[in-house]
Amino acid sequence: MGRTAHGVVLALAIPILGACGDASSPRVDPDPPGPVAASVSVFAGDGQVVPAGEATPLAPAVIVRDEQGRPFPGATVQFEVAAGGGTLEGATQLSDGSGVARVTSWTLGDSGEQRLTATVGTLPAASIEATVAPGSEILSEAVPTGGGVVTISTSGHPYEGLALTVPPGSFPNAVDVRLRVNGDATVPTMPTGYRVDGPPLEIALDAPRSDGLMTLEVPVRPGPGEAAVAVLYDRERGVMEVLPTVARSDTGIEVVTEHLRSDLLLGPESASGSPQAAAQVGLGSSSAELLRIIHAVPQPPVPSVYDPAAEGWPVVDHGSAAAPGGLGEVITALQVFSRSSLFTPRSSINTLSTPGFYADAAVLGALQTARNRPGMSLSERLRMASILGRTPKAERDDNVYRTTTASMALTGRPAILAMFSELAGPSEDATWFTTAVASSEEGLSVSQPADPSPRVWPRTPAGLANMLVRATADGTFEPADAALPLSSFVYDFETTSETLGTIRQFEDLPPLSRLAVNSALRERLGVPKNPFETSPLAGLWSAGNSEDVVPVRGDALRLRVGDGSTEFSVHDLASGALLATSGVEGVDLAPLVGSENGETKSLMATTFVRLNGLLRQLGPEGLQLVRARFAVSPDTARISADSTTVSFEADVPSPPSDGFLIRWDWGDGTTTENLGLTSAMHTYAESGEYTVVATMLSADGQRTLAVDTLTVEDETSPHWRLTNIVDADELGSAASVPVTVLLADAVANPSSAMIGIDLIPFGPRALQMRVLAGGTWTTENCCDPLVPLLLGETRQRLGVQPTLTLGVGDFFTGFSESRWSQSTPDLSMGTISGQQTLGVFIYNVRDAGSQTGPQIVLRTEATRSGKTMTGTITLIFWPIGDVLPGETLQYVEEPDFYRFPFTAERIR
Repeated sequence: MGRTAHGVVLALAIPILGACGDASSPRVDPDPPGPVAASVSVFAGDGQVVPAGEATPLAPAVIVRDEQGRPFPGATVQFEVAAGGGTLEGATQLSDGSGVARVTSWTLGDSGEQRLTATVGTLPAASIEATVAPGSEILSEAVPTGGGVVTISTSGHPYEGLALTVPPGSFPNAVDVRLRVNGDATVPTMPTGYRVDGPPLEIALDAPRSDGLMTLEVPVRPGPGEAAVAVLYDRERGVMEVLPTVARSDTGIEVVTEHLRSDLLLGPESASGSPQAAAQVGLGSSSAELLRIIHAVPQPPVPSVYDPAAEGWPVVDHGSAAAPGGLGEVITALQVFSRSSLFTPRSSINTLSTPGFYADAAVLGALQTARNRPGMSLSERLRMASILGRTPKAERDDNVYRTTTASMALTGRPAILAMFSELAGPSEDATWFTTAVASSEEGLSVSQPADPSPRVWPRTPAGLANMLVRATADGTFEPADAALPLSSFVYDFETTSETLGTIRQFEDLPPLSRLAVNSALRERLGVPKNPFETSPLAGLWSAGNSEDVVPVRGDALRLRVGDGSTEFSVHDLASGALLATSGVEGVDLAPLVGSENGETKSLMATTFVRLNGLLRQLGPEGLQLVRARFAVSPDTARISADSTTVSFEADVPSPPSDGFLIRWDWGDGTTTENLGLTSAMHTYAESGEYTVVATMLSADGQRTLAVDTLTVEDETSPHWRLTNIVDADELGSAASVPVTVLLADAVANPSSAMIGIDLIPFGPRALQMRVLAGGTWTTENCCDPLVPLLLGETRQRLGVQPTLTLGVGDFFTGFSESRWSQSTPDLSMGTISGQQTLGVFIYNVRDAGSQTGPQIVLRTEATRSGKTMTGTITLIFWPIGDVLPGETLQYVEEPDFYRFPFTAERIR
């Protein structure tokens, strides 16, 4: 077998070798030409039945073959819409290894013949056809800027007779209106008593919100005991919105709206805080579905869909300076929007203890900004009112009741109503807003921003009864008997979403961050910053800086807004608790912050104006108090004849960023100014008592920041001011004469110690004593010059030289000696004792005859402890009897003692 195989190989090899070596052998021809594309034919996707405006489930495909009928790869196939106006994706394709080329997608046109062609070079084209599903045809019509009416007039169409009226000027450019029945769409589940009538109608305008109020006549024929409402539906979010019905007929209902967009319907927001994208349906991303919903009559009751105590706006509406008539429509709309966005404002809005006022500038600014940007203008309200006014009151109110009840039942949220006293002439000032929160056969349960407790608005055979409403919580009730049910066109979703986003920023913010956000948002929202002034001393005011941080550098720092006439209150930023209210001299901020340097307190100064006698919030200002005490040491410097130089050191924590200046008024007519320096020294020309005032100013010297008052003592002449004194024996009770006046009148001729009368206009009257440091009184120190300590103060010397005995009668024994002594020269301890006989008089003493005696004796007994002295001043008088006619003698009995317990504080 192996031999036979070798023989075959040799036999085949011989002729081959011979051919290679023979030059006369015939020439071998080149390879013949390759195959070429010879035909294009339909491979898949022909004859499909598809709703108008939708892509075919199976993407059309063709197959390319060569002249032998074999699949031809790599051919360029060009697809093109030949009829129907549809659209293609992937129109140019290469045939694959099986000779097949397939478009990415084919979306059918609005109606009529739908045909697609596929060509390869000059070969005859292949034609692929599809059929628009019956009833799904799209009605497409362009409405010019002058307005127009789009009508479905096709006989047998589910929405035959539907008419959309677009008023002139509603859109800046012509707008394309597209309508299509979506017969395959699943309708949403309805609550008990409600059902969807027929397939949804997709409706779209290639334009945003209208500037005019559009009307939509919807054909619908409810059965006996039934009625209908029209609803816009966003399938992607599952959001529905009932359009306000303004008229009914045997063939349908008429509704109004400013838009027909699913992305503008009220509903949950995406995680980013912006509205969810609308469903990607056949008419484009801005389309919505119109549903005709039939409901039973009477409608099933709607239990409360809103809990004002838990979800309501945290304050009633008092209005503001910018909106004295109230913010009602803003708060009403936001109540509904916040529910739809799953955001509860109560968790973020910081309110004040005064009902109706906000502790955050940005909240008020956001509300006022939203109020100034309504989606529906006053003219549109008037137009809507005129549309409603075409029907009798009973029918009109029935439409309001049915629309509102269906809205609550289908959406699960409150419905917004604009209320008027009459439809003939609603105006901005005569428009009130309510939210309907429940419904029954008896009527609608409504809540007002100015009166949030739900109240029933009753139904009567003549329609909804007259109802009392008010725009602001402190306003008067006004009668309303007409209402406009409002939809998402009350405010555009973007504006309201932005407002809620602004307020949401405050949620869980600490006080310092809250202040920062307030300042930033106040500027962005255009809420003006109220100028304020501060005063470290009574009567001395300077403009506050532009910062929100206010250093408290002294024991007092008064704040006022504007020129001092603006009313305001100060609240704790964290809790909203009222801390202080303004008065003539503003508010003292110092007690509101701790005593240690660096301690802070976050406050809101809320300003008000009175408009027509009513209080209106102008705006809150955030303030961050920080304790930065300006203190000079020592409090008291002592000088003597041998040493009259003093030095002081100021402590300036948290110095101003732009620098500071300290002005030293030394009390002797000279001043020193040190820019940026905290220490100062001064030499007096002579020893004495001086009041030094250290004033901290801004670097330019224009603003007073803090003041500290210091004392320079003459060590030989300390003073006490009587801080409290009591007329214990009621010497002044009969004439109601002040104690200080009684003592001043009694001490008519003083000389050694001192009592002064303080007549400073802004302070209470008080007595002041002067006691020498030493225990011995001499002629030299008896008669020092008397210089008033303060403007308006007078002084009187008390008594004469000590141990001076007067010659008096026996009846006056013990009252003849003037004396003064103290147990120790130490001013912070020990007792003092003194008796002064103030002049003499000749008395006719009963049973003793004529004697010389003192007019008045003044005794002082006191104890000193530190800088405090307590004791008693006693005045001793001798009663004078009646003088008989023709006689000059006076009759004297036992003396009367009048005691004046006192306390005093050493001030020198």
